Amino acid sequence: MDEKNITLIDNLDIQKDDFTVKVRIIRLWSQPLFKDPQQLYSIKMILMDEEGSKIHANVLQKWISKFKKLLHEGAAIFIKNPTIARHVSKYKLIDNTNKLSLYYKTSVTKCLDFNGSLYGFSFAKYQNVISKMVPEHATVDVIGEVVACQTIVTISDEKGKPKKRMQIEIQDMESTNVYIGLKLHVTLWDAFVEQFNDYPYLSNSFNGTRLFINSEIDEIKDFRNM
Repeated sequence: MDEKNITLIDNLDIQKDDFTVKVRIIRLWSQPLFKDPQQLYSIKMILMDEEGSKIHANVLQKWISKFKKLLHEGAAIFIKNPTIARHVSKYKLIDNTNKLSLYYKTSVTKCLDFNGSLYGFSFAKYQNVISKMVPEHATVDVIGEVVACQTIVTISDEKGKPKKRMQIEIQDMESTNVYIGLKLHVTLWDAFVEQFNDYPYLSNSFNGTRLFINSEIDEIKDFRNM
């Protein structure tokens, strides 16, 4: 595809719908119908372009079959003619006020020359988290060494459904003249508890979170070498 026809996420215009973005799917999950959790309502995604900018995207259930073969985490794709609108939700996984939607006029094709990051990490400094200098109602990426963990507890949500919870403490390896080994409290829920428990105040953001434990990825290798 001609790169001249590609629009970067930061340059998207809410008044236009004739554009193409070149992105990687860095997170994807299914959103059930609120009144019937057994029914699929939509697919939600976080997309990232080669400049590292991110945007929410979704596909309603009636259009999923049109795109599902190309939509999976890690996939690099071209999306032509999606709709763009304001993302009015108070709680956002990323700090972007817009979102994309794929519908019947949208086309999706595979991209074989994406040069951006694989996971789209943008690690927040511990001091910024502690000082509440990170965007409100948006998620952050953190990396650290687990230095303490509490026993798994089971609590009930507002509907009486049991939920597993574990609280851990992670420590930064980065030291300065002012801050040495800062620590953060992290709360894990349900599937993330199980994932963590397979190995001998932040919280995972439901389906929008990924947990990497001793993974052989560049970011963790660099962290170990600090």
